[in-house]
Amino acid sequence: MKFEDYFQPANVIKLLCKYRAKVALDRHKSHLLADISKSEKTIEDFKKKCLTPNEITKLLPPRRKWYKPNKDERAKFASSQKLQEYAINKTIKTEGLRIKSNITTKPDWYIELDEFLKRINERISNPSKESIKQPKIVAILKENTPSCNECRPISLYDDLEDKIIISQTAKYLTDLFDPYFLDCSYAFRSVKGKKSPVTHHDTILKLCEYRSRHQSEDVYASECDIQKFYDCLNHIEILNAFDEFQKRNQVIVHPTAVTFFKQYLDSYSFSKDVYPLNKSGYFKDKLLGCNFKWVEEELLTSFYPEQKEIGLR
Repeated sequence: MKFEDYFQPANVIKLLCKYRAKVALDRHKSHLLADISKSEKTIEDFKKKCLTPNEITKLLPPRRKWYKPNKDERAKFASSQKLQEYAINKTIKTEGLRIKSNITTKPDWYIELDEFLKRINERISNPSKESIKQPKIVAILKENTPSCNECRPISLYDDLEDKIIISQTAKYLTDLFDPYFLDCSYAFRSVKGKKSPVTHHDTILKLCEYRSRHQSEDVYASECDIQKFYDCLNHIEILNAFDEFQKRNQVIVHPTAVTFFKQYLDSYSFSKDVYPLNKSGYFKDKLLGCNFKWVEEELLTSFYPEQKEIGLR
């Protein structure tokens, strides 16, 4: 599939339906917790989540207008979220057919959706005209204990256009690079052309097979974890590895995908966008006294003395 195909209206709409169904599911779960809990925090969280983001609601049909799948259709879906994605998508397609047949005029949400798709297309045609915007940084405690004062930074790309571009570009790169993964690699694999996606279940099956072949032997497992791995990645080294991989394997990455990849890197780095928050008054109220920990001195003196763009979302 060509890079441009990932941004065809049908694929963008499918992703929008997924976002909207996820919001509906989160709201339902939060509503359920609020009904059975007397915790003020739970009720407060529900009030925040019950507000569907306006940016996505104005692009899609209101919930009361969603198509209602019949019993046979419902049986085809393993989760309520997938069922809702289907229902929203079917509503959009049905409305489009009604409009083309002059049975009805375009509702406001359909007009907004058309304009949104045009803006996405414009950014694909001219990727340098507008860059991916810096994400919002949200802090959450690393451990839910009274003594914990270390936070994890969560970067949220709130702009819907940026989210679509990042998601579909990542999907394109995943599909493009997947044939070069080792068979023993199970993370970040493409589902394209496969009956079922590779998951942790495949890993467990492989481990069970290995164990059965060595039943009379002692078997050991080793777990390796690189501390703050993504927070320590050098942007220049990432780009060098990206270029080297293409040359070594003679892989041609679409120029627009390369531009978006670089914009994504430029939009965020731990060294510039997160670590300085420790001294900015960012932590207050319930997080007062907390901080984002980092291995600054060792990185900047021993590894990347000339490079300040370090850390990846």
